[in-house]
Order: sequence, then C-alpha cells, then structure tokens
Amino acid sequence: MWIPSDASDGSVGAAVFTATSQSGASATAVAIITTAVSIPRLKGQVTDKDILRPLVAAVEVYDDSTLATSTVTEGPHCIYRFGEELPPGTYKVSAAGPGYVRQTRWYTAVTPGECPYADFFLEPSGILRGQVRDAVSGLPVPGATIEVFKDASAPRGVCCESPNALVTQ
Repeated sequence: MWIPSDASDGSVGAAVFTATSQSGASATAVAIITTAVSIPRLKGQVTDKDILRPLVAAVEVYDDSTLATSTVTEGPHCIYRFGEELPPGTYKVSAAGPGYVRQTRWYTAVTPGECPYADFFLEPSGILRGQVRDAVSGLPVPGATIEVFKDASAPRGVCCESPNALVTQ
C-alpha cells in the first residue's frame, strides 16, 4: 500500500489482500488494511546550545496566554510533535529542561498540510550565591553591584543590588 504525495491530513487509504495456500487452493484468507494520514502541524528538536546534545524537555504551546497543549520530547533525538490538537493559527511555543533556561518564540501559520520546524537550542542555567564583604572588616558591603559575564567582552547582566549584598540568581 502506498500513500499518494497529495494526501492531506486525515486522508484514509485502504487495500485488500488475498492469500491462497500453496498446499490447497481452496484455503484462502482476505485482509483489509487501512491507514490514516496524520501530518504534524508543528514539530522540532530541543538541543543543548553549547554541546549540541539532544535534551529531554517540556514543550508548551500557548494560544495567546492560555496553554493550548504540551508534551515532552521523545526518543534519542528528543523530538516533539503537535498535530490536530493545534487548529490553524499563531502560537507561542516554549521549551525548558532541568538545568536549562526556558526559551520562548512565536510561530505563525500553523496550517493543515504544512509543518513548520520549531527547534530550540537551550542554554544551561546556573545559580550564583554568596555575599560581598569588606576585605578588612569582613562586614557585608551595602548596595554592592554584582555583574556576571559569560566571557570578558559580553556582560550577562546584573545579578543583584541589595542592601546586604546577598548574591542570588
């Protein structure tokens, strides 16, 4: 049985097979096999941005600000797929895995018969904790500003400006 190239989502095909026994022509069996086409409406892969390793992650789809559907990536390649549960429209898609920063994007024109790829490359998250203290007295330095850099040329952002200079992220 084959599926024609112009098949659309929900198309159904059927084939009839008849088998005849070699030892007795009167012994036959008939089987009817049907298949339905299910074309994903949105799919993609979630990967670690730094080492390009597939990640197990939760993928959520929002219609405006309402959660429309969600899934977890599957298989060794950490692929996700959404199908008929997504009517045509524009969606916000979000992916997050344990130890990784959530990433969110907008995808438009999710339509039957078309399948946009929404791949995510997540950055590892981290926690920085501590206190800024005066080197001589050992007391906390009020109002200290902590900046975190991924490398020497690109600031990652200010972690904290607190009265007791407790650093958390």
